[in-house]
Amino acid sequence: MGHPLKIGAIAVDNNIINKNTLVNISSIQNVLGINQFHAVDVGSAIKNKHIDIYTGEGDNARKLSYKVTGKHQVCF
Repeated sequence: MGHPLKIGAIAVDNNIINKNTLVNISSIQNVLGINQFHAVDVGSAIKNKHIDIYTGEGDNARKLSYKVTGKHQVCF
């Protein structure tokens, strides 16, 4: 959408979730400190029920993303 990504941004398949939709994912609030995410991005790897959650940049963000995905699945 032309804006820098920030924590709380997600990439979605807009055939499943419309862009600009607010999505609640309460199961990861204890990891990220938030449970509401904004669908602001799409991508060629984002298909069907897959979403990407933006966790920032760098090594700390990579570690945080592993905490979020656990076994590579977050349900909401």
